[in-house]
Amino acid sequence: MKLHLLIAVASLSVVSVAWAGTYAPVDDPAAFVQSVNWCQFAPVNCTATVAAPNPPDPSAAWVSTPSGKTGYAGLFYDSHSFSVTPDPSGMGLINSFYGAATVTLDDVSATFDAPTDGAGAYIESSYVGNVVVTVQPFNDVYNFLPYFQWLVNFDGTPGASLFVGATSSESEVAGVIFDVSDATTGNTVPFSMGTLEFDQVPEPGSIALVAPMLLGLGVMLRKRARKS
Repeated sequence: MKLHLLIAVASLSVVSVAWAGTYAPVDDPAAFVQSVNWCQFAPVNCTATVAAPNPPDPSAAWVSTPSGKTGYAGLFYDSHSFSVTPDPSGMGLINSFYGAATVTLDDVSATFDAPTDGAGAYIESSYVGNVVVTVQPFNDVYNFLPYFQWLVNFDGTPGASLFVGATSSESEVAGVIFDVSDATTGNTVPFSMGTLEFDQVPEPGSIALVAPMLLGLGVMLRKRARKS
């Protein structure tokens, strides 16, 4: 997928609360191991209207690959149903706009049934001009964690996308909100959230620590099997 020019990245995380982890912006989907394509909501032509996720509606529940983790997705002010459509590559999109006669704009969000240590998604927009893309994670008691912003120029190219995300050193991210706003006015513009990625790739050091533990566990199990 073609990425838009990333003009600037800013971490705007100076607030008065203390957080458990350390945080970083992410612009590479390869940093995560779980993936959610929204076409699962719309098996026929990846086009459907999906019920609002609150109160929990099974039609708004997603399942990730490869591990089958679960959560919900939809508009942030989630009393409204949302539309799913494909982009030119076939990737599923959750659209931020709803309504027929009067189009209303909203942020798009995804929540996780089990907290994760980071998440991101592809963002697309038909809007032409400079925009600010915001990724706002929150924890399981709905406290906002540090957020990150990208200043980007969209040129209206169909299917052109930008991947944006945020990570934490702790597994505390219960949900993430995406917003795209005009860089001058601050008003939300029409946009879509593409494939969701989450769960950070384990660091080599962590894998090196886990391997001896698994080996030791295997030895213990073999010894117990012999005794029995």
